[in-house]
Amino acid sequence: MLNLKETLRPGSISKELIASIETDKGELTNIQQPDDVYRQNMYSKYYNQLNNYGIFIAEKGLEEDLYNSYSLIQDSIRALLNYPTTTYTDEEVIEKMKKKKSTFMYHFVDEYLSDLSSIAGCELAEPLYYCKQVIEELRHV
Repeated sequence: MLNLKETLRPGSISKELIASIETDKGELTNIQQPDDVYRQNMYSKYYNQLNNYGIFIAEKGLEEDLYNSYSLIQDSIRALLNYPTTTYTDEEVIEKMKKKKSTFMYHFVDEYLSDLSSIAGCELAEPLYYCKQVIEELRHV
């Protein structure tokens, strides 16, 4: 991953970030059982560093982060999946999202595009803004 980014933008990856990743290499590659404390530690340590290079990581997972972002998003997801709160737990909703990842995301964005404005100020939207910036830069080249 880092080699690819360096190829795309030579010299753009800081030596500090590379050293930090090298230091944590064993922790990052030999995870026996993921747990929330480990995940939060890695997220806190690397999120800001990596997003400076257009690499975005989820706090927990894409589906969990999206589902837990705002109650309006939760309600929209439950409506799309037809998973009412009286019948299905949050975990069951997230599992359904994961099971049908690509088709779920496609239909969710297609059906509830206007609801996505509610995540405009949260970290979940940062990759979208980054992509928009890259596309705008490419158009002006």
